[in-house]
Amino acid sequence: MSLPRWPRALSLALAAAAVVRLASTVGPLGAEAFQKGACWPETDNAVESGAALLLGVPYAYARPMPGWSVTNALLCQGEARSRVALGRGLALFLCGLLVFCLGWLLHSPLCGALALLAFSFLAPDWFVGRRWLCIPLASLAACLAAWRARAPSLKRTWLAAGALAANLAVISTLFLFGPVLALHDWASGGGERRRRARAVSAAVLCLAPLLFLAPWVYMNWRAYGSLTLFERGRADSNILNGALGLVECPPFDRLPPPGEGVLGRAAAEVASHPLRYLAACGRRLWFSFSLQPLLACAGLLALAVLRRREEVRAVGLLALYWVAVHCLMTVERDYFIPVWPLFLVLGAGLAAHLLRLPRDSPGDRFAAVAAGGGLAAGLGLTAFALGLAAAYPARSSRPEALDAALRRSPGQAWLWAERGARRLEARQGLAAAADYEAALRLDPQREYEVRAAWAAAAGGRLDRPLQVLTEAPDKRELRAAIVETLRRLLRREAGPARRAWGEALDMTSRLQRRESGSPLDAAGREGLRETVREVLLPWPEREKPRLLRDLSRFLDREVPAR
Repeated sequence: MSLPRWPRALSLALAAAAVVRLASTVGPLGAEAFQKGACWPETDNAVESGAALLLGVPYAYARPMPGWSVTNALLCQGEARSRVALGRGLALFLCGLLVFCLGWLLHSPLCGALALLAFSFLAPDWFVGRRWLCIPLASLAACLAAWRARAPSLKRTWLAAGALAANLAVISTLFLFGPVLALHDWASGGGERRRRARAVSAAVLCLAPLLFLAPWVYMNWRAYGSLTLFERGRADSNILNGALGLVECPPFDRLPPPGEGVLGRAAAEVASHPLRYLAACGRRLWFSFSLQPLLACAGLLALAVLRRREEVRAVGLLALYWVAVHCLMTVERDYFIPVWPLFLVLGAGLAAHLLRLPRDSPGDRFAAVAAGGGLAAGLGLTAFALGLAAAYPARSSRPEALDAALRRSPGQAWLWAERGARRLEARQGLAAAADYEAALRLDPQREYEVRAAWAAAAGGRLDRPLQVLTEAPDKRELRAAIVETLRRLLRREAGPARRAWGEALDMTSRLQRRESGSPLDAAGREGLRETVREVLLPWPEREKPRLLRDLSRFLDREVPAR
């Protein structure tokens, strides 16, 4: 007996409505992402790091993975506003395609269309933040894991490993998912022949994604002399703060003293206070649940009801793994966004099951095309970034590479800012200020404005006041308040200096209260002192003793009343 035609007709109608809805959000999504700092310097988007790889310019160090930084840098070249909208719009549509594919794999095209329609209303906000590229890549890994679970084969295992490789070239969250998936396969049992096949699959899942990162390892070894497989120090503060029992990331990085390893210090803290650490992990889990309680409940209920289906278990395994890994350390809201499409699809699968919607073809052919196309795009982009990483040591070692890049591309604001940063580090304050002012003319970013004033003051030009934007406290405005404090002190203007310092202290308190909910404490004050030390680095040595002496009268002031 053939299935009725109405499910396919309804699926097409729902999918068409979802596509129209997604298309209408691309422009506003891109504008909001650009406005919120998609191309700002000195942020976690790592635009400068990616541009250094693109242009072969020496850069201090590369913290994020190349797929992350190079992609953001590509979107921030030329007409950045339209490029950001285009890039994030393409990622949004790719993720929507994968959501539809997952829904079809879990139940039917109608299930996929329902999931896609819900996705079209929820997802645009998800793609505004920093983790936008991780969302389609996590969905790609889930889609190929589900497709592989339905009919395991070596070919499908290689494709699933390829999805993990593309993810790892952008962010290292799934670095243990290959072994976890292999252990899940082993737990399923089977005869001797199946055990041999699973051994081969385990080797592919565990090793192939790591081998894909060989160019990145080579670059770090040649350029920086370090054996680095993933990000360089990007999670250090999260790990240490997590071991200390914090739930959310604080406004300041907390790192161990020089010479003491982060993992060793974190392990010592966990061993000394295991209950505190376990309680913090539980609070992080609750925090993640509270972000999307309906999606989380629907996904967990789907795992309980549909647990016998291999493809459901594969998607659920990835979703639970993603949440669990992040709950081991301090978290932010954005960290969990890539997993919400997976819970959404699981919930749609449960709804389709409970409503007894008719099941159509299994969707394997569509999955091969959709996920295969997504994998080609993901691997192509990340392979390009890794190729740049492999070539970087040779390209960046050329004499005067930065000046040569400036001659080739004088319209690149970040290049002027990079030379300004180097001159500021070399205590060439006035020359650095000129470079930052050139960057500011090309791209009126607040970061360049603050750094231009900082460099000018360090170079002895004290006639340039810097307005502190206290209504939007962040690390940049805190640095601005400290620069203005130092400038006023050097001009012997005690009253304005005291007011500027009060703004710095007030911002520190507000940042800590916003991030952790607690008032300013010793850790917050130490973070403030660390920022003061950072700002003082480019100052002439002869002026530092006096500045430190004058500042010492302010350092322990209470937060002024607001």
